[in-house]
Amino acid sequence: HATLEHVQNLFKQLYKYCLQFDIVEKDYTQFIRITKEDDDVQGVPFTHEELTKLWQHKDVPFVDTILIYCYSGWRINELSTMPLEDIDLNAQTFTGGLKTRYSRNRVVPIHSAILPLVAARHNPEFKSLIFHDGKRDIPQEKYRVCFADALKACGIETSHTPHDCRHTFNTLLDQAGVDRVARYKLMGHKGNDINENVYTHKNLEQLREAVEAIKIEL
Repeated sequence: HATLEHVQNLFKQLYKYCLQFDIVEKDYTQFIRITKEDDDVQGVPFTHEELTKLWQHKDVPFVDTILIYCYSGWRINELSTMPLEDIDLNAQTFTGGLKTRYSRNRVVPIHSAILPLVAARHNPEFKSLIFHDGKRDIPQEKYRVCFADALKACGIETSHTPHDCRHTFNTLLDQAGVDRVARYKLMGHKGNDINENVYTHKNLEQLREAVEAIKIEL
């Protein structure tokens, strides 16, 4: 769905250019409809028991990446393609986003529990924080296999996907009592009204407090 949205946006930009220079007379992108279901809608969050298993097996290959995703809320490609310079270990922040204007250039504090995991994987020898095995870069297809193998190694039988980690983060924020505006800012979601979208602001420390409200209970 996200890929189709990028294609749709490209068409919109092309037509905007063409209308400006009288190459076309009508913008047909207004009739484009994406029929594929949005992958932000469905998802199976990790349970408390499953998260406990992940923490207990955090040294198993690629379990660290699952925990990083679960406690940061990034989409798989948002974090895997994020330049390492946008992952600030000193400021303890991620900066990135791909999907919409609410997603792009958002800052998400790095939860203190995953900071050591992020620091351990933050290696300039590799292109990605996520897509490497400590020896070489790997493609997304290989990562998904490693993701599934890591779950099995932890004794997790539910067929989770990397996108479930994003649902997990949102669920953890909600369970921690984080207010809706902060959740929207951290997830890169559009608010429900103009007050949430325009007039309500959250600074970095408020967002950090929201992220740290998630407690790690093993």
